[in-house]
Amino acid sequence: MASDAVTAITNDHRLMEQLFARLKAGDGDRRELLAEVEARLRAHARAEEGHGQADARKALRMQA
Repeated sequence: MASDAVTAITNDHRLMEQLFARLKAGDGDRRELLAEVEARLRAHARAEEGHGQADARKALRMQA
């Protein structure tokens, strides 16, 4: 995995940790925070479906 992809994933995880911490602390508008969490999880899932699965298939073909 390219280092830029690793950096992006790491940054996304840190942001999600911050969002969850804000939710837990009651800091901010709960609906807005939940909407942002949902949007980011959906985007992550789409990216994973598009790239992660293709990379996994490629790796499996290389092993065969």
